[in-house]
Amino acid sequence: QMGSIQREEVTLVYRYLRQHQMIDLKGKFSNLAAYLKLPEPKLEVILKIMEEVGFIQRLNTQIHFFTSQNKVDLQTSRYLQAWQNQVKSEKLLQTQTIQTIKSYLYEEE
Repeated sequence: QMGSIQREEVTLVYRYLRQHQMIDLKGKFSNLAAYLKLPEPKLEVILKIMEEVGFIQRLNTQIHFFTSQNKVDLQTSRYLQAWQNQVKSEKLLQTQTIQTIKSYLYEEE
């Protein structure tokens, strides 16, 4: 369970990429995740969010950073929304009774 994606985590990745402009992650993804102290799945989602909103472009294993002039609302990212929904579901499964989960699932339909 990795929890919600925090603004600070996105900022951390943003600053790292801004500083480096272009990085090649071939065989280095785990190292980057460890360096940034982020679980790999969370880093992958953050990179997807950043690509979706236009901060980066990914070409194979390379990541190219673009300086954005516009303020971006990350809450509009479908990757972020999907991650947050997954976290919410996991929390529900860990803390609720079967009956509560059933009523939640039927409510969703």
